[in-house]
Amino acid sequence: ATPGGQLSAEDLVLLNAVALLPAVTVLLKPMWWPALMVCYCISYINQKFGGFWFTDGMDTELLEVGFLTMVLSMSLTLFDWEEKGSFSESLLPRERERERGREGERRMSAVQSLNTAARRRLSSVSSMSSMSSMTSSPSIAGDRDLPTVCLSLSEISMALLQFRLFFSAGLVKLGGARCWREGTCVDNFLQNQQAPNEFSWYISTYAPLPMKMAGQFFVMPVAEVILPWLLLGVIFTVGPLRALRRWLASRSWTVKQLTRFPVRFFGAALVCLLLMLLFLSGNFGYLHLVCLVPVLACLSTDRDIPPPRSGGVYTTVVPWIVLGLLTFAFLPSFKAYAWMLHGSEYTGTFLEPLMDSQPIRLAEDMSLGIPYYRQKFFSHPYAKQNIWVLSAQVDGDWVELDVPFKAGRPDRRPAWVGPFFPRFGVSWWYLSQGQAFFRSSELEETIADPAWMIAFMDLLCRGQATAWSFVDAEPLGGRQTKAQRVAVQLYNYKFAPPGSEAWWMRQSYGNVSWPVLGTTRLERACDTRVPQTR
Repeated sequence: ATPGGQLSAEDLVLLNAVALLPAVTVLLKPMWWPALMVCYCISYINQKFGGFWFTDGMDTELLEVGFLTMVLSMSLTLFDWEEKGSFSESLLPRERERERGREGERRMSAVQSLNTAARRRLSSVSSMSSMSSMTSSPSIAGDRDLPTVCLSLSEISMALLQFRLFFSAGLVKLGGARCWREGTCVDNFLQNQQAPNEFSWYISTYAPLPMKMAGQFFVMPVAEVILPWLLLGVIFTVGPLRALRRWLASRSWTVKQLTRFPVRFFGAALVCLLLMLLFLSGNFGYLHLVCLVPVLACLSTDRDIPPPRSGGVYTTVVPWIVLGLLTFAFLPSFKAYAWMLHGSEYTGTFLEPLMDSQPIRLAEDMSLGIPYYRQKFFSHPYAKQNIWVLSAQVDGDWVELDVPFKAGRPDRRPAWVGPFFPRFGVSWWYLSQGQAFFRSSELEETIADPAWMIAFMDLLCRGQATAWSFVDAEPLGGRQTKAQRVAVQLYNYKFAPPGSEAWWMRQSYGNVSWPVLGTTRLERACDTRVPQTR
């Protein structure tokens, strides 16, 4: 089994191979939400029973985004997408507003031809009619149209998820290391992150300091403190806030021009830019691609949707299921919003009993409404790139063994593996940080536990073929079964300067005391009499 897990590696591989079928299905047919539900269930099994290698932040993010995407897909099935053409022009918001404007001008010219008393009476009626049309039109807000309400709330849930993720990250950094406020954390991030790639080396080596500081300013506070508020612009397109926005726009030319600015699109586009830059600058797996999903839901400015389906049990029952699932997913996030307001998860005497109820605990177990600020170790820069290096003694000679996708020999080019996530290779980086790095985090006594590495060294000593397949054993020339000793040594890595023949510079810590493992060098003697196992 994987470390801390209840499923074997073979079971996990088989399970995720099965997941390819619904994944491809939903890629081709996005509104086949049962396929999304199967994908969510398999992801949940991976995280809950796959061990602490599946407790990374992107795994919890994948579960919440997957759940809300499934609900959004359910909402889209409530509309008649086969009926085309007849509704297209009539549902475009700007076209509808232009038509209202032309109708208002015709009414005004008719009113001006009447006497003063009649003019006042008709003006009052016209004003009431205009306000009524603002609040009752179902094509955008759908306040009285349940399917459209479901669709709007699904999009709002996506926006709130992204707001909670980015704004929490920004607040954590504001109260974290000093370099986040001084604009000097970029070098530490690029060089000491969990799996730097070749692009990280080029930026860290060749980009001037002002460019790096400008990039950090774009990340924090712009993208993680300011832009999340723009994503909430979707709230002003539904319900009473939409009616208020239109009423204010009708009273002031300045407000009208401001309301025409695509705030939501502008904020979402800049956040997309940030996510793609982060994706290129390091091997964070599919984290940033998953984060793109709720951002894309905030990009739309005009919507062209068909009319809701009419009649049938499905269109009667599913809207209420959607509203129930959205409520179920939203309620746990009250703890996160409470922390944003006053630095504590305490939600008050009225909501606290609800937060301790069984449904809320179930939602939290499903990674819904998750408080991203709990992973507070991201608020501090990675001060050093410490890496455990594996080696084996064969015929009296020590031979270094590279673990793919992690720093190893200085002349080895940093790998670029995203959107794939080499969990085994990255776990060596987590382990080298020690438990102190993860203190006050949910990962403190799981991912920093060295028991899995010691067990892996024992498997290498026994010549297990699966264990040896995880390392580059080519330098041994097929002599794996003759290994006499296996050792790990802790090194400190830094990017090599331009013009060097290597990508890395490294320095051994020797054999000194080290947290968790107790020492910076650990050796295991191999019993060559033990037969090779599989």
